[in-house]
Amino acid sequence: FGRLADALLLAACGGPQLWNRTQDAYLAHNNHAFMPIVSAVIRNHLRDIVDRTPLSSWKEALALLSTYARSDAFPQLCDALGRRLEELGRDTQSATLCYMCAGNVDKTVSVWASHVDHIPSTSNDALQDMIEKVCLFRKAAPHTPALMPSVADKFRQYADILASQGRLAAAMHYLCMGNEDPARDTLAVAILRDRLYHSSPSFQRTTAEPVFPFQRIDVYGAAPEHAQYASQHQQQQQQPMQATQHLPA
Repeated sequence: FGRLADALLLAACGGPQLWNRTQDAYLAHNNHAFMPIVSAVIRNHLRDIVDRTPLSSWKEALALLSTYARSDAFPQLCDALGRRLEELGRDTQSATLCYMCAGNVDKTVSVWASHVDHIPSTSNDALQDMIEKVCLFRKAAPHTPALMPSVADKFRQYADILASQGRLAAAMHYLCMGNEDPARDTLAVAILRDRLYHSSPSFQRTTAEPVFPFQRIDVYGAAPEHAQYASQHQQQQQQPMQATQHLPA
């Protein structure tokens, strides 16, 4: 009879099986444009919204995920939406917001770092802006993993700039923030860590001495050999002179 609203009311009193069949019939007979979205929400098929929503409507898709997605599925759905925006739409700025909602620190920070590499600027404003955002985001998302090597190197570059300006304490702070495990230091990080440690007595009192990044060579060990060689050479020069003095006139 086409009285679907009445059917839904009656089905609510007839148990879950009758309700599900009536619901399916209602969705199948309704041709409104928004019904696929309603169907995805009712049936908990929110991945369909992520995969089929036009990229121009990504904000609406993110709003639906924020409203109806379960807490355990929300990060994966936001991450998938961010990948679509980045790979198909080439919209890294919008993708970054989805990655932030997903709590994906690596992807978010890697996008920020790539922006720094593509900005032709002689100043360090872009690098400082990236460092500030990474620090704030990591504070908002505790228990995050170690930074990727490319991002950790950005912290090394920033610490190097601070050290060149005489801000040694700040330089050590940001170097350690981006490179938490000295055992995984690159050569550039190990060199800067060693330089900073030996540049300030306060570091030497409060922190353990880092591993020296180069092979130690004892240059003073060759001194006795050099002295012996010089003595032998002097004796060889004196012997001809003594032989000349004893020759008959």
